[in-house]
Amino acid sequence: QIGKFRPSRGGEGKMDLDFGGMNPAVLALAVVGGLYLAKISLKVLASTVSGLSSGKSPRSFGKWVVVTGATDGIGKALAFEFAKKGMNVFLMSRTESKLEATAKEIKDEC
Repeated sequence: QIGKFRPSRGGEGKMDLDFGGMNPAVLALAVVGGLYLAKISLKVLASTVSGLSSGKSPRSFGKWVVVTGATDGIGKALAFEFAKKGMNVFLMSRTESKLEATAKEIKDEC
């Protein structure tokens, strides 16, 4: 339990923070590290989205694309889109039978 809220007699609440004996300096470093990681993640996400929506041809990034989770959902949709745009697609999946079926679908349709 990180924090407890105890109402006082005057109707105003008082916050008691209990971090299980964790050193406040370690806690501060953990928070700073978490914020930095969030910042880097958002930058990577923003550059990925801007790269995909920039109107550039996917070919300008190279001839091959690796798609993980390529047998279901978003991964499968991306694999089809890249194949339609003439890219060489390297499919990755945990299930070999689904992988073979998806590869056949892409070859037949694109």
